[in-house]
Amino acid sequence: MTQEHITTDHDWGNELVLQNNSNYSIKRLECFRKHWSSRGLFRYHKYKDKTFYVISGFLVIHYTTKTNTLSVMVLKEGESYRIQPWTQYRFTAVNCKKCIFLEISTPCNEDDTFVIVNENFEV
Repeated sequence: MTQEHITTDHDWGNELVLQNNSNYSIKRLECFRKHWSSRGLFRYHKYKDKTFYVISGFLVIHYTTKTNTLSVMVLKEGESYRIQPWTQYRFTAVNCKKCIFLEISTPCNEDDTFVIVNENFEV
């Protein structure tokens, strides 16, 4: 039995929901070079635990540590990074037209996404 997939276009690229059920979620994301997720603002989830896995291109993730320090992670094809609940983050593609990656996570719940409008980080 096949499932209908839902694609959502964003200013930074698009996401294709491959699976979202009560146990897990899988999305295929395309992020365009120099286009930040959430318009460059940081976001976090209280409950969602996710891992990004890069299929092609290079993905830059800005995220905060437990001491509220800004850190940067650059992922290339075949690499992954886990973003735990309460971690503030944003992402973009670099050194390529777009980055294609998977987001594997606990179930998606739109009520669990929070965007930080007043951030204290200079990049």
